[in-house]
Amino acid sequence: MDSDTPHIPLGHPTSEPCAESFVDSAESSSSSSFAGAFFPHSTNLNIHGGTYASNVHVHQAAKPELESFRRIRRGDIDLRITRETRLSRDAQSGGITSRFRAGNTVQRRYSARIRGEDADFSVLLYEGKDAAEEWREYVSQLSCVWHPNVVQIFAVANYADMYAVVAYDDLLPYEEFLSLRNASPVAIVYYHACWAEDFIAAESQVEVHAAEGTSHWIRSSSGRLCIDLVPSEFDGPPLRKRYTTDMDIDWHGHNRRLIHQSMDQTAIESFTMHEFHCFSQRAFRQRRFGTWPATGELTINAVYLSRLEIARLGATSCDWYVTEGWRVAFIAVHSTLTNGWTRFKVRDMSDENIRLATDTSTLDPGLWLSQANHIMKCSHLGRDSHHLRIVQRIQFHVSISPPTVEDLPQGYLFLCPMEWFKVGSASFRFPLVTPWFYWSLDPTGDEILSPEQALSLGFPSLETSIACSTTHWEARAYDALRTFHEGKGFDPDSQDVAIHLGYPLYHLWGNTETSGEVALRHGTQYHSLFLCWH
Repeated sequence: MDSDTPHIPLGHPTSEPCAESFVDSAESSSSSSFAGAFFPHSTNLNIHGGTYASNVHVHQAAKPELESFRRIRRGDIDLRITRETRLSRDAQSGGITSRFRAGNTVQRRYSARIRGEDADFSVLLYEGKDAAEEWREYVSQLSCVWHPNVVQIFAVANYADMYAVVAYDDLLPYEEFLSLRNASPVAIVYYHACWAEDFIAAESQVEVHAAEGTSHWIRSSSGRLCIDLVPSEFDGPPLRKRYTTDMDIDWHGHNRRLIHQSMDQTAIESFTMHEFHCFSQRAFRQRRFGTWPATGELTINAVYLSRLEIARLGATSCDWYVTEGWRVAFIAVHSTLTNGWTRFKVRDMSDENIRLATDTSTLDPGLWLSQANHIMKCSHLGRDSHHLRIVQRIQFHVSISPPTVEDLPQGYLFLCPMEWFKVGSASFRFPLVTPWFYWSLDPTGDEILSPEQALSLGFPSLETSIACSTTHWEARAYDALRTFHEGKGFDPDSQDVAIHLGYPLYHLWGNTETSGEVALRHGTQYHSLFLCWH
């Protein structure tokens, strides 16, 4: 042995117990390459005098987030009901609903019980090629958040290529929770209000750590909202931060019990009229966008049954709607002339959709909900109330076809002022006076080209259409309003609530004695009449 080489005493011969070396893979990414060596990372070593064997054990260092949770055996987990989620495979896999993620990983969510625990749990199970990686990523994300309205890990488990996260409480889709509770319409509004508050309380923490999106579940034991940091096929309750702030609501129900027998009375005592109307809108409102006949007339905030106007506000002022100018590709156009007309250069706008829009400026749902049952009683609509739609936005479109020539002429399109579309204080239609749009070679618009002249010169053809956005409510919303208004001491079939809150009043439009009868005669034709709605 060289004098400058460290002297290493001889080890035990192979007939003696083998020496063991432990290599922690966290120390170096190259540790695995020394799996058969006595002295990892050593240099200038010479060993003489025998034959030796080495047992080197490489230990994977547990990640800190995994060490924070209990590890339990697979046999201690009793999977009971499948909850989750993306791709339904009922026919192929005996009712198991699963979701495939990138890397051929299947993620399943179950209701479960744990041996020795007197409570229900939720289990998220990963299987497949990238299961281990996604499992660790999920645990890592949840480890960064600790909040009562976010999924909380009870334990982790893994066996072969299956990896599980056991979370506290049985987590239910919100519609299933409401069904199991047999919740009344008023109770549903109350639940939504509490879930909105839960969401706002946890949102700031969740936004930072949810890489793929979130899903919203309900804790079966308490009825509170529980946010998970993985997406789901199930729709959660409609929740947004502006759910309360934009409506000037200062309602707090976070410390209120959500599972008890007197939910209706609790809601009646908890909410003001304004609060209940706002939360009813979030619980039951649905929006649709569709077309309207080009020869038809539409009224902002009016109530329609298919194309039949049922009621409108008796005194509508500009406070209840706002209008926009003509827009191209949804960008404001500023070339408005002194006479109110709008001018476009044809070479700046070919193959575009120009729109003129009017919109309701109020987000206050009480305008309709405070007097909805009164209007439905007077119009004899009864159970067909959920077919009613409130017009909230009207758009007049001028669509420009693709040019038929390569070199477009130097010309201009002129569109009339907004006032030409008004036929009442809040009613609109295409102008009856023509032309209300035309092509011209003159930048002042004084020389009007006829449609035939414009086409012969190579100007694109124009098509007009009307679109509108409407809001309607589930039938349960009107049942909830009736119960709540009565609980507050008002006659739900009157307009007393609207008068009390200072809203303008709706009145029946057209033949008040027959409007409901005409509507009812449509019967099963409702769906065919609504084919234009999306």
